[in-house]
Amino acid sequence: IDLIDRFVKEFGLGDTRGYLGWRMGEFKGYNVLDDCAKKLSQARICINESVKDDLNMRSMEILACKRFLLTEEVPDLLKHFKDGVHMRTFKTIDEAVEIAKYYLAHPEEREAIAEAGYKEFLDKHTYMHRTKEILKTCIGYDVDEKASELVTA
Repeated sequence: IDLIDRFVKEFGLGDTRGYLGWRMGEFKGYNVLDDCAKKLSQARICINESVKDDLNMRSMEILACKRFLLTEEVPDLLKHFKDGVHMRTFKTIDEAVEIAKYYLAHPEEREAIAEAGYKEFLDKHTYMHRTKEILKTCIGYDVDEKASELVTA
């Protein structure tokens, strides 16, 4: 909430009371997840913070929407995506705000990173990629080697 609250106050994304004040105003009871993909697709910068240094689904959803991902630095994320190429990371809220200000002022760079992140996501991180890895790891079934055996509906 501290991260979101700071962005709401810094960038005027709601009233001056910040995130919690915004949630108590006219949008009280509104479920932001109901139209999450629509909101992500409309954003110039999407911020993400992990819980317990996890690689969470929001990171992938943002990249899949071809949006600029500004996320907390998480070691597992850096195993799959390059900071400054596919997305940008931050260590502190102050750093996140400064990075956001920079990329709002440099849309060409922001869009190039969003595009590269989207392509990397499509190339290596879709549900199909995950499913293939699960099958290979759990039961030793290599979908790519046995593609001729697959039946599609």
